[in-house]
Amino acid sequence: MSLSKRQIGGYLPAHAKTELHDRLRLFREAGFDFLALSMGGIYANNENSVTPRLAEKYGFEIDNVHLTGAATNQLWRDCIEAEDVLDRYCREIELCAKMGIKIGITHVTWGSHAPTPEITQLGVERFKRIADCAEKNDFCLALENSVTSEHLTTVLDAIDSPHIGFCFDSGHWACFTPDYPFMDRYAHRMVTMHLDDNDGIEDFHLLPYDGVANWDEIKKELRKTEVYSRKVLLEVDMCKRRFYPGMTAAEIRALWEKKGVAIAGDAHLIKYGDGYVDSYKDLAYDEYLDRAYRAALRIAQD
Repeated sequence: MSLSKRQIGGYLPAHAKTELHDRLRLFREAGFDFLALSMGGIYANNENSVTPRLAEKYGFEIDNVHLTGAATNQLWRDCIEAEDVLDRYCREIELCAKMGIKIGITHVTWGSHAPTPEITQLGVERFKRIADCAEKNDFCLALENSVTSEHLTTVLDAIDSPHIGFCFDSGHWACFTPDYPFMDRYAHRMVTMHLDDNDGIEDFHLLPYDGVANWDEIKKELRKTEVYSRKVLLEVDMCKRRFYPGMTAAEIRALWEKKGVAIAGDAHLIKYGDGYVDSYKDLAYDEYLDRAYRAALRIAQD
């Protein structure tokens, strides 16, 4: 059980050198109370994926499932593929609901470098159809703030339903829309969260307090929500390589230091190479989980 009045959870970090059952055991031993899953874990039937049944074996409840986001941009476009994407969302909602999972998460656009689709009434109508599917399955689909604020606000303002909620993503807020007051508009609709940090440029999924995000400000925003009184949820990556094409290692480090990335100068946590950065590569899995839990605990404590 966590050392906080709030439960602490997250998505289980991948680690090639640590077997899945050991990762789940270590996640529990680090202090985490609950898990979130990707849709890959729901689909999979192999020893390398976390499924609801396996999570239950280790005493974890499933807070939410991140639904498949690929090709979501097509929902806004007049194209045949959009109907396939819509059908996929409905199938995934139905599958999760049958497993007793009540919350799913997705974006209203997908990809930070993909061309952002034009906002269309056709797109809004498709999200309304997804909302109808969620209602039929007693499910809540939480939509994340992402690259733009306009697409999210268009959908949330058009669909006033308990089956379409809000997922606050601190990493997306820090690097894409740091000045947009999402909580002022949607705190009452927030059902879960993705908490992570980055360099202020890209969605890097660093641990909280390791990047540039203002966590005092984020906690102030979280306090506006009911869900923060109950839980804190991390969405972070361990051995993650982020590319900076055309930049030398020295130039990347200088950029990070200029941006004020908290761990920019910590050689134990960050490795710079020509054109890339590796995060947490030298940490053992239990070391990383301990650091993650302590970061979440800082967020969970008033």
